[in-house]
Order: sequence, then C-alpha cells, then structure tokens
Amino acid sequence: MYLRLEHAELLIRRTSAEIEQAIASHKNFLDSLQGDSDWAFVIKMHAFLEALVTSLISSHSGAFRLGDIASRLPMNSSDGISKLELVKANSLLGAEQMRFIKKLGEVRNQLAHEVAQVDSFSFADYIANLDGNQLKNWRRDLTFFLIEDDGRNHSNLAVTDPRLAITEALFDLICHIETAKVVNDIDSKSQNIMREDTKELVDSLAEKLGVEVASSAHSFELGGQS
Repeated sequence: MYLRLEHAELLIRRTSAEIEQAIASHKNFLDSLQGDSDWAFVIKMHAFLEALVTSLISSHSGAFRLGDIASRLPMNSSDGISKLELVKANSLLGAEQMRFIKKLGEVRNQLAHEVAQVDSFSFADYIANLDGNQLKNWRRDLTFFLIEDDGRNHSNLAVTDPRLAITEALFDLICHIETAKVVNDIDSKSQNIMREDTKELVDSLAEKLGVEVASSAHSFELGGQS
C-alpha cells in the first residue's frame, strides 16, 4: 500500500517520541529502590517486571483481547500455563532475557516463601552459598545485556554489584519491551493511514483518467495528528 511522505515522517517522529517517553516514565521507580534492603529490592523488582511482561503480552494480543486474564496468570509455572509461556510461544523476548526473568523469579520465590529472610537476606550471603555451576549461571543470567571482550570480564558485575547488574538488566528489558509495545501500536495505526492514503491516490488517479472506481465507505484517520 501507499503512504504519503509527510505521514511516514510523522509516524517516525511519533514512534521515537513515544518510545523515549515510555522508557523515561520508569526512571522514578528505578531510583526509588536505591535505599531499599536487598529483600525489598528483589520483591519490588520482580513485581515491576511481572507488570511489564503483562503489558507486553496485552499489547500483542491483537483482535483476541486477553482483558485481565494475562494479569491473573503466574509469571512462571511447572504446568506450562504462565505469562512466560505466552511470551515464549509468541517470540516476544529472547532466550537470554527469559533466563534473566526466571533467575530473578527463583530468588523472589525463595524470599516470598521464607518469612525469616525479610530481615536477613543479602546478596552477599546468597552468592556465597552458590555452588560452582550455580555461580556460573548467576553471572550469565544477570549480565546477558553486556558484551564480552578479551580485556574485561563483565560478568563479574553480577558478583561484585548484583543490584546494579539486576537494575541494568531490567533497564535493558524496559527498553526492549516499551519499544516493542510502541512499534506494535504504531504499526496498527499505520495500516489505517496507508489504506486511507492508498484510497486517496487511487481516487485521484481515477479522476485524472476519467475512470470510475469502486470506493470504500470506510474512513481512516491519523489519530492525534495536529
């Protein structure tokens, strides 16, 4: 289909602005965690991440609206009925991103089910009790967003400053998810705009050529155009 240049430029500007605004809207939440205990940090991070994943699923549900069904599903489940299974089935996140979410979920579940950990949990103690294989996976899963090079072992961040590693990993997911949500919404709007632009082009050509063309009764609008 046809898309007028000014409409294409408007969509590009709007996409960029909406992505930037969506990402910036989460800054206050990330900043608010700095004074929390490690226990509160994990619980809040996971709750925020679950809400973020739910919004991703809902934004891609298409004509079949999930309503509040997605929000009632657990983040992960052994029976395969969960938010992460919906994400995986629709390829909404990559394998490395999924591993990070599951790893944070493992820590969260341990804390949520052991009341004594409210006052005693610390990342330092948690990491100290990991065996060799668990520590390897911890490094890998918390630093999926980093690029390794020969000069630096970036995965040490997961051990030396796990809160920073988790925050940076979450920010990577925020960027990915909010971009996907905005692009998906803009793509839906652009289809309507393209149909309208194509109709106008065909009608204009038909008028110039003196040809009668069947016209659709539907009208499409560029929502929000100023």
